Amino acid sequence: MKIRDVLRLVENTPTLAARVLSFAARSQAALATALAETTGEAPDALTPRLVAAQLIGVQFALVTENRRTIASGVSADAAYPAAKAAAEAAFDLLEKGLGGYGTS
Repeated sequence: MKIRDVLRLVENTPTLAARVLSFAARSQAALATALAETTGEAPDALTPRLVAAQLIGVQFALVTENRRTIASGVSADAAYPAAKAAAEAAFDLLEKGLGGYGTS
């Protein structure tokens, strides 16, 4: 089975698609806990949860784009340079804030 077949299977199987979302939510919660511990904030503090949501959101968007690209027939090797550039741009945008995005 090729990766494209696996991606289509997950995308077209509601239970598997829900599992992906559940995994993302658990990852976000675990990251928020780790951030709170690392920064000394309370376990239920909002800031670590906001930061975790932003990081996982960027990761999820990048993974979704990579899945879309590979599902369209592009090989992982061929997709790699654009995926790497997209990740660098996404995390750069996150690091610097949204700045003037959408204001013009």
